[in-house]
Amino acid sequence: PPRFEPDDVTRHAIADVAERYPDHPGSLAGFAWPVTRADALTALHAFVRERLPRFGPFEDAMLREQRVLDHSQLSVPLNLGLLHPHEVVEAALEAFEGGRRGDGPEVPLASIEGFVRQVLGWREFMFHVYRTRGEALSSANALGHHAPLPNAYWDGETRMACFATSWRELHEHGWNHHIQRLMVFGNLALGLGVDPVELTDWFSALYVDALDWVMVPNVMAMSQYADGGGITTKPYLSGGAYVDRMSDYCRRCPFDPKQRSGEHACPYTALYWHFVDRHAERFERHPRMAVIVRSWRKRDADDRAATLATAERYRERLP
Repeated sequence: PPRFEPDDVTRHAIADVAERYPDHPGSLAGFAWPVTRADALTALHAFVRERLPRFGPFEDAMLREQRVLDHSQLSVPLNLGLLHPHEVVEAALEAFEGGRRGDGPEVPLASIEGFVRQVLGWREFMFHVYRTRGEALSSANALGHHAPLPNAYWDGETRMACFATSWRELHEHGWNHHIQRLMVFGNLALGLGVDPVELTDWFSALYVDALDWVMVPNVMAMSQYADGGGITTKPYLSGGAYVDRMSDYCRRCPFDPKQRSGEHACPYTALYWHFVDRHAERFERHPRMAVIVRSWRKRDADDRAATLATAERYRERLP
């Protein structure tokens, strides 16, 4: 992706932030976000020309050495008002049609559909969720989660490779793509039973594309199921197997995504089953969760006890 050298105004703003908020999270070194209309258009055109063709097949992937992959990073200029969603969608569609005519690189259907769906589908949908339900969502807590947010969310101190890698990228750039947000940070918080309002405040504090209308529905409703399933058909929760399948993080991690108990058990896996256990009555008749609850209940009592003990250890202190 193109990097934008800070202009005089941006350099002064960086200096002011460094002086007034020296202890706040994040890094000012290497700031390279588009801050003008011209920069935003450059970022848009670079994406549709260079990365849109490869976007679809890898939009949910996570790689240690490629933090952006083929993502657009256009949430930043979009949410800050430098781009309009209509022109972003039109630019993508124009690239798609140009590829079909032979006037540019071919854009596979999976790529154009995946990208347009994120902007026209999900982003616009979330705006109207906030517009119609925002006040109620802001304090929702259908699952009764009240655990404090672990310090690792603020300082990145953990041995979990997926979390540590994603946190370092967030600290340096103020941005992660959607799967890191949802299935690394949000997934862990859901398994831990973190207060959804506290998690939403954290997302709002650390991400450069954060706005209330963006974070409240995405974190409270989609990520944390705090509305009890108003916009999702099941909680966005998984064990370590999902992270292992979608990334290369687990290859260098001391925890085994296949283990749910013991010293080397993956926290995501142990906490997944802890979530299922503590909310079993809520989900025992749920169309998409009932089979998981039944699977858990059929397990050997010693296996369940060991899994829950491991999860409780992680809930007390993240490794």
